[in-house]
Amino acid sequence: MHWQLQELAGDLNIRVDWVDIDSDPALAAEFGTRIPVLMAENTEICHYTLDMAALNAYLDRRSSR
Repeated sequence: MHWQLQELAGDLNIRVDWVDIDSDPALAAEFGTRIPVLMAENTEICHYTLDMAALNAYLDRRSSR
């Protein structure tokens, strides 16, 4: 997911911030084994692998605001 998001960030005009979940006990407890996870505005978009349909749906909702 990391490499895919890095490549897409410029094309989609999004900023991606990387957080090491394993280094934060609270985040590790919250996400457990659902790593990597893609979050936006406190909403989980997908985990394990990049779900382009879910990401596009989020971006569509965001652009319609």
